[in-house]
Amino acid sequence: MTGPINSNSPLYPLYLKAKADGVTDKELDTGYPKTDYVNQTRTTVGQGDGVEDRELLDYLLERDKYQLEVRRATHYEIPWRLDDMTKRRVDWAGDRFKALLAARGWQTGTDAFNERLALALYVFVRSDKEISDRSARELEKAGLAGVGDYIEKNGGLGAAKLVDGKCALESTAAQALERGCGECTEKSYILYSVFRQAGLQAKLVTITPNHVISREYATPLERHMAVALHLDRGRRIFDPSLRQSDAEPKYKKVGVYWLYELTPSEGLSAYYLNLGLSYHRQKQYIAALKQFRAALDITPDDSDAHHSLGNAYEMLGEHPQAQQEYYAAAKLDPGNYYAQIDLGSSYWRVGHLAAAEARYSLAASLGPDYAAAHTARANIALQFAGLLAPDKKLDHYLDAVKEFKRSYELGQGPVPGEALKALERIKSLSGTIPPELAPEKWRHLPVKKSAAEAIAGME
Repeated sequence: MTGPINSNSPLYPLYLKAKADGVTDKELDTGYPKTDYVNQTRTTVGQGDGVEDRELLDYLLERDKYQLEVRRATHYEIPWRLDDMTKRRVDWAGDRFKALLAARGWQTGTDAFNERLALALYVFVRSDKEISDRSARELEKAGLAGVGDYIEKNGGLGAAKLVDGKCALESTAAQALERGCGECTEKSYILYSVFRQAGLQAKLVTITPNHVISREYATPLERHMAVALHLDRGRRIFDPSLRQSDAEPKYKKVGVYWLYELTPSEGLSAYYLNLGLSYHRQKQYIAALKQFRAALDITPDDSDAHHSLGNAYEMLGEHPQAQQEYYAAAKLDPGNYYAQIDLGSSYWRVGHLAAAEARYSLAASLGPDYAAAHTARANIALQFAGLLAPDKKLDHYLDAVKEFKRSYELGQGPVPGEALKALERIKSLSGTIPPELAPEKWRHLPVKKSAAEAIAGME
């Protein structure tokens, strides 16, 4: 979705409609962000060189009156688009919460007012009574201590039930929640929409790399209403924070997070990425391919989408296509050692051992504490040893054991059987085992704190 819009684009009729509505090219040609994964920076590109599909899409997605037409023109599902009934219910709840807050002396429009309103709406969306102690205390301060009972009596949007990744996303986040099968992603989208509908300045936010992103026990003052989310090699979360910048120092303090705001088109692309991951987890790889391609159609420079597409191709046995996508992911994000090791594994499966070894070595250099990279290097060394003459095997067996030892140090399991066999071969070839490689010298390194524990430790 790059390059000036042309008459063949499915968005072109909407471009003409926006122009007829009085929107100028200058208003549309505002550029879009390009992500530098290495330096963790975002720069605006494409500004002033003609209206592109992605710029137009951002403009249209931010305006409710165009959203249904975008869906009809592109067949994109817009997860934060609320139906009329849901909008009326949110308006109804928002009006009552605002009245309750005002009646208790909270000044309308202030940060404190908006924080409590956001929390009340959050609980309203959840439609359950599982409110953390901290949130309950904040509600009590706001004079809304009985909000759980109030919502239970008057109705909510439906419970957001987590189904262990077995439920693919529905056509909209609202439908997912209504059907009781919404996961964190759907809940975040619906919160984003609900907050906006209530007049709050919600934003779509992503934090990279993966692992725990946000916390159920976060206080309203931290403005994090989304629950914790784990995605395999994914990095998408949508946090309807009131002020995204307030979260930045906390996550940067951990030293492994980079937080930034998403444009609407990036948010839509990320929806398809997560939908693809959901299908992938259910082993519906062809369905996953479709979703990953949709993500890349919107944001072709998304490293995660390329990587995920590569994984789907690999599971289908389409190794050349998988290698192309892994390479694209690694080129966009050179520090992504997951992509490097997956590229190496794809080469290994088709017998390109030298290429596989190069990628495994690069993965180990990028992620020296990534045990899987060292295991992969050990296995490739064993395979080389098996192909060589007896007088050339020893060095490869030694290399394999060293890598197995490093992987063992970083992991928690027993000494791999392949490592013990390699040690026997070393002894048979050289008559001895180097003392530093003897199994009794192998020790697990102390387990590092997870990112979640690191964040929790700051409390």
